[in-house]
Amino acid sequence: MIATVRMRRGKAADSRSAPKFVSEALATATEAGCTGIRVLRADSQFYNASVIAACRWAGARFSVTTPPSAPGP
Repeated sequence: MIATVRMRRGKAADSRSAPKFVSEALATATEAGCTGIRVLRADSQFYNASVIAACRWAGARFSVTTPPSAPGP
């Protein structure tokens, strides 16, 4: 089951509302009666400590793409 999807256009700043969005999506899966493993798959705009904490708090697995790192010296 896919609880929620947010499509972005251009350079949308999803990271500001990402933790709340993730928490609500994981709660929706639970409320819908899902009993299996809940998995969050997100792009690099969702890569922040609050999103990871929301996944861990909800007991969900996650796969979040990390942003490209800056070139080394």
